[in-house]
Amino acid sequence: MKKVVLIALAIFSILSIQAQINMNSIGNVLLGSGTPSSSFKLYINGESFHACNTSPASGFSFKGYNVGSSTFVPMILPYSNNNMFLGNYDMMLNRIYTYNLNVNGVWITSDFKLKENIRPLTGSLNNILLLNTVLFDYKPVIYNDSSTFEREKLIANGKDNSGFLV
Repeated sequence: MKKVVLIALAIFSILSIQAQINMNSIGNVLLGSGTPSSSFKLYINGESFHACNTSPASGFSFKGYNVGSSTFVPMILPYSNNNMFLGNYDMMLNRIYTYNLNVNGVWITSDFKLKENIRPLTGSLNNILLLNTVLFDYKPVIYNDSSTFEREKLIANGKDNSGFLV
């Protein structure tokens, strides 16, 4: 009877072990639990860290950020000291689509050392007079992912802006 129980426990243990790396019949790989996606060559179910082989250690991680009510949104974080780049001067991102962009600093390359073939612009007053200048308020929907306190403050600060319409 002991042998039957031990064999049953062994079989149960073997069947209950889930592989952490799975591949489907078309070669798509899943890291984590679940079934490999037919849409993605690599699917990572869970948080991940991507190391850059440098000294000191650096890299970035993909994590879930809790925005309340058990709702998680994806977030990309640097490994340490808040240093991370998206693109560089010769490999730039073409477009970034976002509702909100919170920036602590902006580097605008307006320095003459970065430009060539500089010459005066003539007839600029006519071009300036053609600009479609407007006053506007931001729609409150763009602040939906902010906390209630932040949202009210952002809505109040989003009034009476000036700008251009294309």
